[in-house]
Amino acid sequence: MVSFVDPSQLLREARDASGLSQRELAACAGTSGPTIAAYESGAKEPRLSTLDRLVSATGQHLYVRVGRHLTRTDRRSLALHAAVNARLCEDSQAVLRKARKNMVTMRAAAKGRAAQRLFAEWDELLDGPLTAVSETLLSSSEHACDLRQVSPFAGVLNDGERRAVIAAAAVLL
Repeated sequence: MVSFVDPSQLLREARDASGLSQRELAACAGTSGPTIAAYESGAKEPRLSTLDRLVSATGQHLYVRVGRHLTRTDRRSLALHAAVNARLCEDSQAVLRKARKNMVTMRAAAKGRAAQRLFAEWDELLDGPLTAVSETLLSSSEHACDLRQVSPFAGVLNDGERRAVIAAAAVLL
């Protein structure tokens, strides 16, 4: 998943988590206190290599992951399916039984070939190892997003749980 993280916030959080003052971080990273202050205030923006060096000086690691941009709908779907995945881990038999029952209903209502292809893929996943289902529920890949558009997990979360997940995800969106 690609998301923008404010370098000033990331640096400040990394420094706070390490317990270092701006001066201490500057000394560890080989720069000046005013430079750290400028980065944290957003007055200056560090290059990626500089940000990596500064974060490393706090004892943490900077990871950069490149992927497709996720829409607000994709992120909400991921949040809901992460909650479904948690339920799957708690009671896999009940969740899989519900998903298989939903597949029967969805097949009867669907007309297009594209949906049938996705249903066939869900059938394979539901009959395979739980890890494959979990990977699909939690993946931000384009294909997983497409599969989740015809998710067989309706009803796994009750309305209150769904609303709580959506509300929590809205704070992050």
